[in-house]
Amino acid sequence: MKKIVLKNDDYCFVCSKNNKLGLKLDFHLTDDETLWCEFVTKKEHQGFSGIVHGGIVGLIMDESMVKLLWELGIKVVTSEFTMRLKKACICG
Repeated sequence: MKKIVLKNDDYCFVCSKNNKLGLKLDFHLTDDETLWCEFVTKKEHQGFSGIVHGGIVGLIMDESMVKLLWELGIKVVTSEFTMRLKKACICG
């Protein structure tokens, strides 16, 4: 397996404060090794009107999983990520 050299230029779309188009999320690791962040969606994050785009949700999930392992000293990158579609339902 070829070794990947990872270079952090502090421009991550999800967590870097330097990427002006990024989400700029702050992740926090608790004492019980739980990682959390807060994200308030904006209109720019929508797919259909008033609904956050599933790709944004997947992006944050991916970043959370990788960042947790890095915080625990396990160096990983995403190799596979699967999301399933759900039939839309308009209720009420």
